[in-house]
This record gives sequence, structure tokens and C-alpha cells, in this order.
Amino acid sequence: MSDTEEEQQEVVVVTPPNKQSRADGRDEDLVILSKWVKKELFNKVQFIYDTVEDLRIGEVLNRMFVRDCHKQLVGLRILRDASPFEKRKYVDTLWREATEKRSNLVTTSLNARRSSIYSAMQNRFIGKKALVWDECGNH
Repeated sequence: MSDTEEEQQEVVVVTPPNKQSRADGRDEDLVILSKWVKKELFNKVQFIYDTVEDLRIGEVLNRMFVRDCHKQLVGLRILRDASPFEKRKYVDTLWREATEKRSNLVTTSLNARRSSIYSAMQNRFIGKKALVWDECGNH
């Protein structure tokens, strides 16, 4: 066995002390929420104008998320024997964590989706412009 193979086998993944892994499924559920925002929510809402009001628990966007994703959430599967109150508390805590001001996952995901669409549109426009430019005989 060579030195590089031995080094590769000894690699251990260590979770940073400020980012501990959670066993309640919250990390996976935050990924599910982010994907939901980019795929489902973006089709209905491209901009959030009043983040405080629109992202409040119990408002339209929160209810849409619960309606669309409650069967996918890992944390709710873990809490399958818990009371409805505990399940609702988990979903509310997840939403609150995803919509914190300093790291708002909902607005960040909407911005990322909007940016990728605008980039694709711009690339398509530039490609057509170059094609027309070449067809005219100009270089």
C-alpha cells in the first residue's frame, strides 16, 4: 500500500464544534425546505417584499410549506408517536430557524433561484446575439 492510500484511509470527518450534527432530522429538513423554496415556492412567489410579515408563522407561506412538505420532513417521521402539539412545535421551530434574519434560508433560496434563471436567460440572449451577429457576416 502506498503512502497516499494510507493517508486516504485515515481521513476522519470531524464536525466543527460550532456546527454539531443533530439527530432530530432538522438538518435534512432544512435542505427539504430549501429545495421546496427553489422548486415550488418560486413558481408562485418570486419576491418577498415584507419578510417580517410574510414569513411569520401561520401566514400563507408557512401554511403552504406545511401543506406541501409535511409528509417529507424527517423530523416528523422521527416524531410519529408524538402529540400533534409537539409535531406542530417542531415544524414552527424549523420554520423559525429557516427564517432568522441573519441567515434567512427562504430569501436566500429565492435569490439563488432568481439569479440562476436570470443568468440562464442572459446566456441564452448572448448566444442568440452571437448567432445573429455571425449570420450577418460580421465578426
